[in-house]
Amino acid sequence: MSLSGVNRNILSFLKQINYLKPHQIDALIVATFLEYNNLVSANTIVPKLNDAETMLQQQFIAKWHQYQQSFYLEDLIELFEFVVSPAEKEVNGAVYTPQYIREYIVNEVFKTIDERESAHVVIGDLSCGCGGFLMTVAQKLHQQYGLTYTWIYQHNIVGVDVALYSVNRTKIILKLLALLDNEVVEEGMNIYCQNSLSYDFNDIDVVRKRNGFDAIVGNPPYVSSSKMSSATKSLVARFEVAKSGKADLYIPFFQLAIEALRHNGILGYITVNNFYRSVNGRALRKWLANNEYYIKLIDFGGEQIFKSRTTYTCLCFIHNKSRGCIDYVKSTKKNLNGLLDKDYVSIEYKHLDHFKGWLLASKQMANFISQVEKCGKSLGAQYPIVNGFATLNNKIYVFRPVTEDDHTYTIEDKYGLFRVEKSLCKDAIKPNILQSEEDILSYMEKVIFPYRMNGKKMSLIPEDELMRDYPLAYRYLSAHKTELAKRDNGMREYAAWYGYGRSQALNIPGYKLLFPYIAEHPRFILTDRKDLLFYNGYAICSDNIKELIFLKKILSTNLFWKYICATSKPYNNGYYALAKNYIKYFGIPNFSEEQKERIIQEKDIDRLNIYIKEFYLSIE
Repeated sequence: MSLSGVNRNILSFLKQINYLKPHQIDALIVATFLEYNNLVSANTIVPKLNDAETMLQQQFIAKWHQYQQSFYLEDLIELFEFVVSPAEKEVNGAVYTPQYIREYIVNEVFKTIDERESAHVVIGDLSCGCGGFLMTVAQKLHQQYGLTYTWIYQHNIVGVDVALYSVNRTKIILKLLALLDNEVVEEGMNIYCQNSLSYDFNDIDVVRKRNGFDAIVGNPPYVSSSKMSSATKSLVARFEVAKSGKADLYIPFFQLAIEALRHNGILGYITVNNFYRSVNGRALRKWLANNEYYIKLIDFGGEQIFKSRTTYTCLCFIHNKSRGCIDYVKSTKKNLNGLLDKDYVSIEYKHLDHFKGWLLASKQMANFISQVEKCGKSLGAQYPIVNGFATLNNKIYVFRPVTEDDHTYTIEDKYGLFRVEKSLCKDAIKPNILQSEEDILSYMEKVIFPYRMNGKKMSLIPEDELMRDYPLAYRYLSAHKTELAKRDNGMREYAAWYGYGRSQALNIPGYKLLFPYIAEHPRFILTDRKDLLFYNGYAICSDNIKELIFLKKILSTNLFWKYICATSKPYNNGYYALAKNYIKYFGIPNFSEEQKERIIQEKDIDRLNIYIKEFYLSIE
């Protein structure tokens, strides 16, 4: 077992030889593994190395001896995942799943399996990557039930992956696992290079004979909708669970897996934890609830599980049987193996809002949230909550002048110095970096703004007018025309090549209460600049500045933050999302003008917290 992972110096060496093809890298790494574990004489797993590859292998062995004391299969899996190119990871969502997570999922799954059936169960991974989950399942079947690896590979485990190199690596891992136990396996594996989104698993003999999988385990590919090919998007769109928002790739893997299970089968995934809150998870939530699947969910909140990616995850066990509830617990990875049945909160589907998102909390916390949301009218119903402008290339549009004169600002970038007309620029601020009102002046920037009012709407300045009236800015933008064309991966046509990537937030009237996308505590910053533009953040808007002063007081209290911590998406280091969908349901009571004035004038934050808490929680 590898406890500390592969040394970064070894990983750096592999980065330097990324010009090799996948099968060459596989041969080099596996040959090293075999030599290190005194298995060279048994090597029929990878082809013989050529002279150049042998030289690289010797360098790799030297590195390994220098930085590692042993070479386990777990290290090999980590190396296989590491050498997947960044481009492939972006498209296929490949990521190394830690051994302790795989073992926990597999152990939980086996709790539902009848020991008398162990020789006949069929367990699959439908996005198997390099085979880590299948290796863990095979070890369990071999060690606990005494089955040979030859039998296990022919009858008990099935792997599917869209990438041929992943399929090959899975087969290598499984052959080596058997070889380490003095068992030689050459053929007879149920490992297939197929796209699970369109594959009929009944084409696999052992699955068809079993009438489905007894269990499916894995880490479904996390690829955002914006990174998927048009062909993949078309396949995703066929699934009922992908009918809301822009479905990410992992979402249909719930439906295709559950539908491939036998009755009473079980699904065990590690996956992103926002499907039970997000807009694109609405259809999935509704589908799960309509079928009343029994779900056991362990939420890691903002804690990071994957060291190579910033991803917020949960363990999700779904039983292919009706029970009508979800058992939920929030845990840390340290406490995972100590969880008891009494630690879970059981919540019936009928008490959950599939549209807004599932509120998975204790009855006491659910009552608190309900009481807060029922106070007066919701924040979103009373005030516009808007996103900032989106150029999709702020490095070009947003700047801090290096010098200025009466009519122009000077910009310095990689192409040199440029002057742009002041009359085509506006002030802009980034709420994500603000801590107080005083920061606005310190962090103020300029943004090139090729728009003008046309009635009540902002419209682009025609190109011939831009060239004639703002020749300096036109020259600067023209120097960056190629870069601007790469926005949205060059797949979207804009009203004009020099226009912003999105047309949002070009004209937001009123005073603004600015706040960031995520925060570790309430950070609401008031500006009386009606013309101030902003990006990378949100704003609550009003023509009445006193209303925003009052609102800032409310949103700075402990009660508001308690609500956010209970309902919002957690991030690392105690940060939580402040997106519109997470704050818009917060209730604002019908305070009298006298009460509002008292709140505005209160300088002592402790007294304010007490007053607000008592006011909210006294309302029935």
